[in-house]
Amino acid sequence: MTSELRRTAEIGANPHVKQQGAEPPKSRFPGLDGADWRPRISMYKHTAQAYVPVPHPERVAETVCARSGDYCRSIDDMGADRLLDFGDARAILRLTDEGLHLQVDAQDTITFYGIRTLLLGSLCAVAKFSGENVEWHSAGSVPFGAM
Repeated sequence: MTSELRRTAEIGANPHVKQQGAEPPKSRFPGLDGADWRPRISMYKHTAQAYVPVPHPERVAETVCARSGDYCRSIDDMGADRLLDFGDARAILRLTDEGLHLQVDAQDTITFYGIRTLLLGSLCAVAKFSGENVEWHSAGSVPFGAM
C-alpha cells in the first residue's frame, strides 16, 4: 500500500474525491484526466426529459430563454444546449434539427413542476404547439441519455 493510500485509509478519506487544491488523478487513458474523472451522480431529486417537435428550434429556444430570463439566475449558451440555472434547479434545452429536447432537474416537487409549466407555457406562446401531447420521461444523471 502506498503512503498516500495508507494515509487516506487512516483518516478515512476517499483518495478519489477531489480535495481543495488537489489535482485529479492522472490517467493512462486519454480523455480521462481533468474534469472527467469524477463520478456522475445527480444532485437533483426530481428529473425528467421530453422531446417537443417545433419548427425553427433555434429561434424558439432563444425566445423561451428570453421569456424565462426573469425567473432564473443565469442562462448559458453551451453550443447545442441552453442551460437555465434556477439555483436549486435547472433546465436544459437541446436543439435538434426538428425540435427541442427538454430536461428539468430540481430538488423539490413544486420547483420541478413550476419549471416544466414555465417551459411549456413559453413554448405554447411562441410556437404553434399544444402542450397536451408532450410526454415527460424519467431521466438519468446524463442529459438526454435515454432519448
